[in-house]
Amino acid sequence: MSGRAAHRLPGALLAAFALAALVELVSVAVDARTGQLLAKPLLMPLLAAYVAARGGPRLLVAALLLGWGGDVFLLSSADGAFLAGMGCFAAGHLCYLVLFGRRRTRAGQGPGPVRRIFAGPGRPARHLAALSDSSKYIQYENDPPPCDAPHQTPRADPRRSAGQGLALGYGLALVVALALLWSGLPAELRVPVAVYSLLLAAMACRASALGPLAGAGGALFLLSDTLIATGVAEAPQPPAADLWIMLTYIAAQALLTAGILRSRPRTHD
Repeated sequence: MSGRAAHRLPGALLAAFALAALVELVSVAVDARTGQLLAKPLLMPLLAAYVAARGGPRLLVAALLLGWGGDVFLLSSADGAFLAGMGCFAAGHLCYLVLFGRRRTRAGQGPGPVRRIFAGPGRPARHLAALSDSSKYIQYENDPPPCDAPHQTPRADPRRSAGQGLALGYGLALVVALALLWSGLPAELRVPVAVYSLLLAAMACRASALGPLAGAGGALFLLSDTLIATGVAEAPQPPAADLWIMLTYIAAQALLTAGILRSRPRTHD
C-alpha cells in the first residue's frame, strides 16, 4: 500500500463507520430489520479497523471487537444469546479498565516539574539562588531542609476530590437502578446483570480520567445499557427507546475511541 493510500485509509474507515451508523439508526427508526442485520454487525469492526489504521492501542481494538460480538449476539433471539452478548460487553469493559490504567490525558497528570538546583555536599552555592525566581530556598542534594523554611499545608487535589465525587455518583446511580429494576428482572439474570452493572459503572467512572470525550462516552454507555435493562425488566421506557439505545451506544463507543486516541500511554498498550 502506497504512503498516500495508507494516509487516507483511516479517514475512509471512519467515513464508512459513520455511514453504517446512519443506516443502522434509520433502520431502527423505521423498524427495518434487514437494514439492522446488515449495518449493526459492521459498526464495531469498522471502528476497530480505524483504530488499527491509526496505530491505536491493541486493547482498544479488542474492546471494540468484543463489542461487535455483543452486538451480534443481541441480534439473536436464541436462548442464551442475551447472556453471551452481556459476557462479550463485560470482557470489553475489562479491556477498557486495563487500558485506562495505562493511559493519561494529553496534557499530562500531576504537578508540574519542580525547580531544584542540586549541588554536592561541601560546594557552597548560595550565589545560585539568583537562578530561581520561584522560591526563596534551594534544596541541595544530601542536605536537610532549611530549618527556617515556612511550613506549608498540603493542598487538596481538586481532581482527586472530583474523582471521588464522580465515583460516589456512579455508585449511587448503580444502587438505585438495581433497586428499581431488581424485581422485574428474570431470576436467572439478576446476578449476571448486577455483576455486569458493577463493571459498567467502574468503566464509566474511570473513563472520565482521560478527559471529557472519554468521560462522556462512558456515561452514554451506562445510559444505553440502562435503557436495555429497563426493557428486560419490563419497566417504563421513553418513546423510541430502541433508537435512543443505539444512538447512545454508537456515540459512546465513538467518544471512548476518540478520548483514548487523544490520550498518551503511560506504559505499552
